[in-house]
Amino acid sequence: MESIIEKNNLYKENLKIVKKTEDKIVYKVKCLDGEGEIICHHVFPGIDIIYNNFNTFYCFEPENISRDIIEINHCRKGRFECKVQDDSYIYLGEGDLEVNSCKIQRATSGFPLGYYEGIEVLIDVETAEKFLKGIMEGINIDLNKIKERVFLNKDYFIIRATDEIEHIFHELYNVDERIQKGYFKIKVLELLLFFTIVPIEKSNLLSPYFPKNQVEKVKHIKEHLTEDLEKNITLQELAQEHDIGITSLKKCFKGVYGKSVSEWRREYRIYQAASMLRETDKTIAEISGKMGYDNPSKFASVFKKVVGYSPSEYRKNN
Repeated sequence: MESIIEKNNLYKENLKIVKKTEDKIVYKVKCLDGEGEIICHHVFPGIDIIYNNFNTFYCFEPENISRDIIEINHCRKGRFECKVQDDSYIYLGEGDLEVNSCKIQRATSGFPLGYYEGIEVLIDVETAEKFLKGIMEGINIDLNKIKERVFLNKDYFIIRATDEIEHIFHELYNVDERIQKGYFKIKVLELLLFFTIVPIEKSNLLSPYFPKNQVEKVKHIKEHLTEDLEKNITLQELAQEHDIGITSLKKCFKGVYGKSVSEWRREYRIYQAASMLRETDKTIAEISGKMGYDNPSKFASVFKKVVGYSPSEYRKNN
């Protein structure tokens, strides 16, 4: 087996084969500040299913290639960031589905939350098109027509999380190895049939992109929010200090990190508090104060909501 990744040298020297069988290859990917694991399954001629698992903020962008390849990505955990040719950013959140032509000019990509888990389907159109013609009575899949529908005037398109997408992908994350080979074939056909009927125009309206200057400001704001956790800071103060409108700040921050500013900082504080509960002997009241809570009872309530345990229970169990 030679995967589409290998045939097109997508990751160059950053890719290392760990294990290889007739229908499956496990790769390790070297990243700038971490690593990734890619598990590739061959499904049909010209079609591979790939399980991606990354623990890094930044990754090397696969080389743009000349062959006609469709890339379909489903995000299960984390967020995916891609900077495209017009100096804007697009984001994929949990449950979202993104389709692109590998000819898209991507400058950089990464994972704003530091982790990512998802499924990717790579389709070599020329090879797969020949095989899919007449694959089964009643199943008519024309990859070039799907491309025309999906891409319109863009090289990518995103569908935000829906029940239909969840139905297609949920089982793929928990397939019994005894039926994987056949199950992958069924699911790929189901996915391609889905793209023959999905309401593209409506979906594209739900695919915002953010300009580079806004994204850079929001990333600085995120770093600001990790400092001096005892101090509360308002959206207005953040917007003024970083020269960005409040509405733009709220939309872009949620686009990049998947949460509102207040929700993101609340969770960050709680996870920092959890670390202190594990690693220090400070009292819960002291930790509460350092996280900006004047009322330890309020802190305990928020902590339990985020972590699932009260601070005292968490310390006892860890």
